[in-house]
Amino acid sequence: MMLELEASSFAADLAESLEKDPIIAEALQRQVSLKDYSKQVEEELAVVEAESVQDYVEQSSRVARLHEQMRECDEGLEAMQETLGAFGRQLGGLAEEVRRVEEASTAMTVKLRNRKAAERGLAGYLRRLVLPSDAEEVVETREVLGEVFASYAAVVDARIDELGREPRDTRRFATPSETAAGEEARRRLEGLKSRIVRRARDALLACIGELRTLAVSTRFGPGSTAPPPERAARVARREKLALYGGPAMSFLEKRAMPIATEVRSAYVDAASKALQALLKAYNDELAKHDLLLANKHDLVAVEESAVRSTVTTRVSLAKRGDAFSIGDRDAVLRAFDEPAIEASAARRDKVKLPVEALFRSSLKRLRDAAACERNVARAVFGDAVGEDVFQAVFQKPAAATVDHLEARAKDSHDLVGLALVAKLCGLGREEARASKCPLDSFYDACDKIVWPRVEAIVDANIDSARRANPAKLGGLGGVSPHYVTRRFAELAAASCFILDDALKTRVTETLRDEVLTLLARLASHEFSDDKPKDRVVFLANNYDQVILVLDQRLRDPTPLRRFFDHLLARQRDAYVDATLDENLGGLVAFVKKTELDFARKKDGRPPDLDQHHVEKLIRDFAAAWEPLLAKINNDVLASFSNFVNGTQVLKQVFTQLLVYYTRFQDIIRKAWRRPPPFAKDLVSTATILVEIKKYTRTFS
Repeated sequence: MMLELEASSFAADLAESLEKDPIIAEALQRQVSLKDYSKQVEEELAVVEAESVQDYVEQSSRVARLHEQMRECDEGLEAMQETLGAFGRQLGGLAEEVRRVEEASTAMTVKLRNRKAAERGLAGYLRRLVLPSDAEEVVETREVLGEVFASYAAVVDARIDELGREPRDTRRFATPSETAAGEEARRRLEGLKSRIVRRARDALLACIGELRTLAVSTRFGPGSTAPPPERAARVARREKLALYGGPAMSFLEKRAMPIATEVRSAYVDAASKALQALLKAYNDELAKHDLLLANKHDLVAVEESAVRSTVTTRVSLAKRGDAFSIGDRDAVLRAFDEPAIEASAARRDKVKLPVEALFRSSLKRLRDAAACERNVARAVFGDAVGEDVFQAVFQKPAAATVDHLEARAKDSHDLVGLALVAKLCGLGREEARASKCPLDSFYDACDKIVWPRVEAIVDANIDSARRANPAKLGGLGGVSPHYVTRRFAELAAASCFILDDALKTRVTETLRDEVLTLLARLASHEFSDDKPKDRVVFLANNYDQVILVLDQRLRDPTPLRRFFDHLLARQRDAYVDATLDENLGGLVAFVKKTELDFARKKDGRPPDLDQHHVEKLIRDFAAAWEPLLAKINNDVLASFSNFVNGTQVLKQVFTQLLVYYTRFQDIIRKAWRRPPPFAKDLVSTATILVEIKKYTRTFS
């Protein structure tokens, strides 16, 4: 059974092999006998073998040489193998050496790291302990307010901090206080600290003590007089205080706070009293050069006796509006940053200046002093504490200036000057805020003094106009503008520059209405009812006076100017009507009545006119028109002080005269189809116009 299985397996393998072999497969496909095919193959192999043997015999010599060469190669390879073996043994020894070097290098790295750590620890330890060898000598002998002393004080301060600092790794490093050297260093530093505190206190208090005698003019920059040698020395010490007082105070605040508090209090007291005395003395000196431009009589409506010249009985022209005119006084605002006035120079030149110029100079001194004191306080006491010190120092000096201003303002009647003082305070406030210098409380105090006084003066002027007695005001005579009007105009013009909106409104509206009422009462008092034309001229001249002053003082038209333009135009119209009624009353009345009759006629026919009356009007006008033009011209010249206004009035009168005469001629042409005999006496408008041009040209 087993044999059968093996036979069948062999047969299958044989069949598979025969099928896979290409030659056998091809022979099978051709149906060739395997026996014959095997015999043929054997014959072919025999032939090939014979040829191979023949070829081998022919190549035997070359094969021998090849054999010899292979033997030699084997010997060479064997030698090379021995050499490489020796190299391998040598490299094995070198690798061991490298391993030993690597181990040594690792050990050296660890040693170097440990050494550096030890050096850092030692350096830190020495830094906590070691001081310059000449520290005691410098601290004891060098000037406190100097660079060397300040640098050594900083070193001592740093060493004290280092000595008290704990090491990072207390397990590996001991604290300096645990060593004998550390204890010795601590005792030495304590001694140096005590000496620095003592010397810094004495030096700072000595320098602060000199503040009482330091002249203010030596610290305020341009315009100051040259100080004497001893004063220059004090200034130099003050500069040193600003440069080196800071490090000394910083040391005291850190190491001896009670001493620092003592020094700070001494500085505040000394600097405050010194500045207060110096600014007060300067303000007192300036007060000697005060130019009084106004007194209690300088109100809009003041009695004539108060402004009457001491030489004549007429009203003084110098008292017409000085106290109310701004003139060039506002130049003080543009000179805000100019140097302060030197009192000695002012005393030498005997100059007199208005209140605003003196206050500007006083304010300049105070501003410079504030900037100086603030810089010194911040340099000595630090930025934060320095601001508090500055505030404490400047309370008394600022109060001294405020008190001086209050004493000057409480009895002042110079509205323009006080208003300019308020404007100067506004400029100072803006500057202080821009430089972040805390002076708002000072300027608030000034405003509380000045503006109420300005308001009181405005109220006093309003009340003066309301209560004025026309009988006691008098005037300049005739129909000329009253001095009340000039004063009001100057005040109104000034208010547009220097007063706030509320006060300006009180001047340009409330006071305006009171002045207009007063002018009406003056006109009624000065001119009787039978002279209405004089009242008109008086009011017109006063209104024109206001316009003239406003045009001189202000660049652009204002509502107040337009208001008086309207009032003046009304008075011009009234003057024209009064002049024509006075000189051509019959003709004007005839024209008005006849034109009204014409308007009432519904049939379009002209009304019946009184021929004799018309003829009389024509002949009267023909005989009187030339003298009438001359009379009108002379009246205008005599009535109106301002030629510009007079020209307008004259042109308006002549124009209205021509208008009425032209209308009169039109009535005649409508009433008579044919010109009546008396029409030949009518004067042509061209003739009248030629004559009018002569007068208007001459007047202009």
